[in-house]
Amino acid sequence: NEERYIGGLLRSARNQTEPVAEVIVADSSPPGDRTGAICRTWGATVVSEPAGNIALARNLGAAKASGDILVFADADVVLGSQFVERAVDALEAGAALVHPREAIYDSEFWNLALWLPQIFRPPMNTTRCIAVPRQVFDAVGGYDPDCNPITDYCREDLDFGRRVAGVYGKA
Repeated sequence: NEERYIGGLLRSARNQTEPVAEVIVADSSPPGDRTGAICRTWGATVVSEPAGNIALARNLGAAKASGDILVFADADVVLGSQFVERAVDALEAGAALVHPREAIYDSEFWNLALWLPQIFRPPMNTTRCIAVPRQVFDAVGGYDPDCNPITDYCREDLDFGRRVAGVYGKA
């Protein structure tokens, strides 16, 4: 399913006001999915986790990354053009984790359906897209590979945000 959307995310990463140093895609797609091939045509480095463990795939991507700031975004997100610039500013000012108040989805239905919940979501709702310093990511142990929404009802992104808030507090 990600192969339908990943191009929009990669295009938005390329069109940031603050240049993105590297793009690493953590691909947990099933066999036969073309997500990895599409990402390579955009010049992205692809790390694969064929078992479908999203948390493990994100950790593999973080391990491959060379930067001090890590950005995690779902395939169906389109980043606002100033996301990276604003995230870097907030992290340099001391934030432990940054997530946009709004995310744009590559689907008119989801944009309309999720607009109001995004505006009024709780402060540590860390779904869809975040930026985090590598130091913070490492301090909380990254994403918990035992928290996998594919095999049980555990949201790896919400779990990660709660653990960051537990160590660094809520903003």
